[in-house]
Amino acid sequence: MRTSNVQRFLSPQNCRVLGVKNNLTKQDIERFFSKVKIVANGCWEWSGGRDKDGYGKMRIGKRMFLSHRLSYKFHFGEVPEGKEIMHRCDNPPCCNPSHLCAGSHKENCQDRTAKGRDLLFSGSKNGKSKLTASQVLRIRELPFSPEVIAKMFSISVTQVKRLRNFQQWRHLGMQQGLFAENRAA
Repeated sequence: MRTSNVQRFLSPQNCRVLGVKNNLTKQDIERFFSKVKIVANGCWEWSGGRDKDGYGKMRIGKRMFLSHRLSYKFHFGEVPEGKEIMHRCDNPPCCNPSHLCAGSHKENCQDRTAKGRDLLFSGSKNGKSKLTASQVLRIRELPFSPEVIAKMFSISVTQVKRLRNFQQWRHLGMQQGLFAENRAA
């Protein structure tokens, strides 16, 4: 990034916007922009540390900030109360302000669902999953009561009911063209 961008963010007003008062130094700003790499698709990818979900993170003083939230604050000011910073580009390490917008948690979840990102860790891809796709399909086909099936697979009766009603592993029903309302009882 150019030095002019660094100078632009050094005002005391921007320091207050960040909530770190006068602790924001020229070195902090330079360090932030030194970790931003512009890639071919226009994203400003964070090359520094990242959290488990791939979002960039940077320590300023004793506090840790997410890079996309810092970028939003640098360019637009404080994040509105009750809002999250959403990525239009669906790239967690991106901190390009033109790829960021504020939205409610509900809007963020709706955006994630509309773009199919909520299926990334569904089913057996979820590290907490106790079942495989073939077991789920088998559970849905078995003619036994939920209590019997729960014992067979060492799961709860509630989980059996949720599987059969497509409340869990719904993506598997989408792949198979099955939905609870279309199943034969």
